[in-house]
Amino acid sequence: NVGSAQAFSLAHIANSVAELAPLRRSRVKILNRTVHGQSAQRNFYLPDIRRAHDQLGLDSCIELKDAIRHVIDLRCG
Repeated sequence: NVGSAQAFSLAHIANSVAELAPLRRSRVKILNRTVHGQSAQRNFYLPDIRRAHDQLGLDSCIELKDAIRHVIDLRCG
């Protein structure tokens, strides 16, 4: 499950994946920072984890780059 109390822009997440990719051939090209008529806030990923924290005592314990590395290791061996 993915959640964090810290906001990350989608560009930041994409660039982090590209940076950590094993072959480092990945390049990120941002075609459009905002969609016309939509808030710039849509370019940020921030699921609300307050309920999980308040009701279950759950907190984030893995940093973003560590999580990305873990997924890459699982997918690429």
